[in-house]
Amino acid sequence: MLRVNSTGTLNDCTSGCNQKFLVHLRRPIYFDESKGFGFDWFRAEYEQPLTKLLAYSPMIEPIYLGRIRDLKEMYYCEGVPRISPYGKEYIPSIISMFSDIDEDASEYIKNKQANGLTLDVEVYEIDAELFSDATRIEFMSENEFVQIQPSFIDLNSFICNGKAKDFIRDPKVQISRKNEKFYRKENAINIKIIGGYIENFEEIKIIAHFSDGSTQQVGQSVIYPNNVYRAIRIQPVKFQVHKVFNLPQKYKEAIQSVMAQALIVPIFEEEETFSIDTNIFEQYDFKVRYLRAKNEQYIAKETVSEATNYLYKMRDDILNIYGTYSPNVENHVDDNHNQITYLIFIDLKCGSYALDREKEIVEKRRDKGLEIKVGEIYSGFGAGGVASHNSTTGWGNATIIYDFFIERPNDALNTANHELAHSLGLSHIFEANSSEAQFYQATTDNLMDYSSVTDENYESHQNPFSGDETDKELIVENVLNKFQWEIMCEDQSIIMD
Repeated sequence: MLRVNSTGTLNDCTSGCNQKFLVHLRRPIYFDESKGFGFDWFRAEYEQPLTKLLAYSPMIEPIYLGRIRDLKEMYYCEGVPRISPYGKEYIPSIISMFSDIDEDASEYIKNKQANGLTLDVEVYEIDAELFSDATRIEFMSENEFVQIQPSFIDLNSFICNGKAKDFIRDPKVQISRKNEKFYRKENAINIKIIGGYIENFEEIKIIAHFSDGSTQQVGQSVIYPNNVYRAIRIQPVKFQVHKVFNLPQKYKEAIQSVMAQALIVPIFEEEETFSIDTNIFEQYDFKVRYLRAKNEQYIAKETVSEATNYLYKMRDDILNIYGTYSPNVENHVDDNHNQITYLIFIDLKCGSYALDREKEIVEKRRDKGLEIKVGEIYSGFGAGGVASHNSTTGWGNATIIYDFFIERPNDALNTANHELAHSLGLSHIFEANSSEAQFYQATTDNLMDYSSVTDENYESHQNPFSGDETDKELIVENVLNKFQWEIMCEDQSIIMD
């Protein structure tokens, strides 16, 4: 039998032959559609290079810096059989979501669960180009509480959409996929957990039903157990030094949507207003000491060391004043027995800079001793937020968000989530020996990555997964990986039932 493929050429196929392909569930291109759920998968760029059509860097190696096999192992789950359709390696995606019967979840999360998680579906060709026939793809779970709609999708509906592209936002960046071809159907399926909890890793099987009546498992996804209640108590604080202000709107929803990825329920205490009392000498002295920080983003210092220490000194001074005089702190803010996490918004800017003489010397060495004038190079240190440290457990119980949140509230919400994740044990994913999985800086959509990176020529480059300033649906700095869910859930601040 001859069949016509999507390009109009002919495939020589005898009656009853079956097409070969793999199927993967994927997060929607716009992150907003999956807020309130956890979804992780082994990204192509972890293993295949990102190509950059920029003069400074024609190609970046795969963005993962560790052993790729170790990273892949993180996606396999206990009790879920590993599959290899047609002998091809298959790494499942991981889903975390609450059940519709979670009474402790907020109204925001309950509404999210009621609507379910909507995902894209991608179909990857194997060996030959796909063509239209009666093949159908089934999505099924043997767990009675897992509801998937629709349960069947025709393969033809993918082919009609044409070949897909990766969802990296920066058009100058693409993944070198080694001629890998795939199709995407957006918002293709919806998953809900209705009437009960998931007690073990639950497999979603993806089955191809061919026109000759035969079947083949061509993919899978795994739902994370959600039967253990985990919560974090958060004390929101308005730390008013120089002016009166309001907290960012919807900050609770922003935090709930990120914590839900790790199946953690935030419990918000009543908002506290902590205003500096100038009749108390220590508080008056604090206000005077940071008078310039009211309006100046960067304070000049004599040395790079002083500039660096300024940031830590400000953090410690803020926590000392608040911890000493706030009625809501029973012990020290970072006491090991303190299960409250303090989310402090303050009307101070935090930044410093100094002439970096070490960098001047490096520049002169590059000129091989020639008498060429080198411009002065300054090192600047600025912070939108910071998390406290505990000498015994590492990260502490407090986060501070500096005053840029008044002008840029959306950025501040990302910063608040970033710092709260620090307080729950997460490090930056680009730091060696501090994260279970290390990546190049500013190359991922991860909450613990940065939105930009400065190269050796002191030029700043944007994270390819972030949108521009006009983009209302930034992906960058929102997403958590499976291994990070597990670290957060083990933090001493987590309340379990």
